[in-house]
This record gives sequence, C-alpha cells and structure tokens, in this order.
Amino acid sequence: MRQIIGIFDEYTSKENAKNVTRSMLENAKQNFWNGATPPLGYRIFEAERRGQKVKKKLEIDPVEQETVQLIFRLYADGDPATATPPLGIKAICTWLNSRGYRTKRGGTFGVGPLHLILTNTAYVGRWKYNVRSAKTREKKPESEVVEIAIPPIIDQHLFDRVQ
Repeated sequence: MRQIIGIFDEYTSKENAKNVTRSMLENAKQNFWNGATPPLGYRIFEAERRGQKVKKKLEIDPVEQETVQLIFRLYADGDPATATPPLGIKAICTWLNSRGYRTKRGGTFGVGPLHLILTNTAYVGRWKYNVRSAKTREKKPESEVVEIAIPPIIDQHLFDRVQ
C-alpha cells in the first residue's frame, strides 16, 4: 500500500512540475515577470489582476537606474570629473565601493556581479527567460528561450561599445 501511495505521490509531483513550468513559460511569453529578484535598476510592479492572480512587470527604479548608467559610462568613457580614462571591472568596483554605492541587496560590488551587469541584455530592453535547464544548468536551444520586453536603461550603442 505504501509503495502505491508513493508512486501516486511521485506522479502527482511530476505533473505539478510540468504544469508550473508550462504556466511560467506562458507567463513569460505574455511579457510578465515570473518572480525572480529583478536586476539592478529595475523594480517589480503590479501590471494587472486576473481573479486572484497578480501579473507583474518590471519598471525602472530611478535611483538604481543612475547607478547602472554610471557603471556603463565608467567602463566605456571613464570618469570625466577627474579626467580618468575608461576603467576596468576591478577599478569600477573600487570606484563604486569607495564612494558608497551598493548593490540591490545592500552589499559592496564585486567583479562577478559587475561583469553580469555589463553583459546583461536586460539593460537594453531584452530580458531572456528559460535560458538554462533548472536541473542540469545546461543552455537550452535558442528556439526555447523567451525574450521579455522591458524598459531599456542603456541605449544599444553604449551597450555595444561595452561589449
């Protein structure tokens, strides 16, 4: 009897996982946010309600937006106030941390997170969802990736220069 109940529980769990994955993918295709922590420069807002369900989207956070734009400018052009040439990632971390800038969670900037900011297509208005398999962490084929349109913080020309 326990084995039969265990088999039913396993089946139910797998079906629930399929339904949640399908629902989240459909949600992303409709340009809604699925609930992860938004990138620096963005915040979540309630876009609409469908019965009990709240559909969310991203909007620009004005304070964090300035930090993101500063990071891209420092990398591409340097600091014009002190006539500093373009800075590398480590130098930008030092520059930001010494002036009191903080990450979304209140920590200091590090090389890895700063590199992710500089290469994230979200800042030009394209958030990619379903890029990697949750179990294996392997990249999925481009045909399965869903692009969510969000408001851009950086123009495409500056983003391309940084890349």
